[in-house]
Amino acid sequence: FFYSSSDQDWVTRRFPSLATRCVLLPVSVGAGAASGAAAPFRHPGVADGDKVLLLVGSMDNPSNEDAARWFAKRIFPALRSTVPNARFMVVGTGSRRRLADLDDPGVVVVGEVPELAPFLKRADVCVVPQRGGAGIRVKLLDSLAAGRVTVATPVGVEAMPDIRAGEHYLLARDENEFAARCLDVLRDPGRFETVAQAGRELVRRRYSPGAVATELENAYTQILSGGGRPSAGSAAGPHGLEECMKG
Repeated sequence: FFYSSSDQDWVTRRFPSLATRCVLLPVSVGAGAASGAAAPFRHPGVADGDKVLLLVGSMDNPSNEDAARWFAKRIFPALRSTVPNARFMVVGTGSRRRLADLDDPGVVVVGEVPELAPFLKRADVCVVPQRGGAGIRVKLLDSLAAGRVTVATPVGVEAMPDIRAGEHYLLARDENEFAARCLDVLRDPGRFETVAQAGRELVRRRYSPGAVATELENAYTQILSGGGRPSAGSAAGPHGLEECMKG
């Protein structure tokens, strides 16, 4: 089983005999981040009228630390000069330890939190400013699942070809474009509501626990029946496993 199509392609190019024995299975995003049923948001660095740009990720991952620093130093200052009440908020393991030097009235380094949902719900824009690393960006799926407008670099979505720029998220190829896309959303959030809703629907349809359970059950059904490798997104039979995972 592979979570990333790029990883699967890498393996099958080098070991062609494995091509019929590989299954692409999406990462599952739990309902907690998307449900909105969370404790009220409270943080001393963010006032009620502030515009929040949220980055989520473990800062023990060097590519996430690089993304946070790049956004804080090269993208956010231009945003804040236009929107003085903008706040760049970083949430995730290791962020206080690695990014404390970024703290100022506009950059709020929160650290690890017991529940992500209140922060996602508070965000006006979610950002995925990746410039390196590889694999599935769960932070992207979390923000889409929560119905947040998300701005991401090409690297931030490279392992998920079914998530399309302009339809499910906003693409930013450099720091100027990143600042411009975020500013567009802050100025007129209603203009991007269809993008946010399309992103949330894609996660529900493709990356929710029930959807992934259906694909997993289908994979085992076809393998055990001698049908070979299952095709992505094909219909499953009984939904016992899906119901079990929901429970």
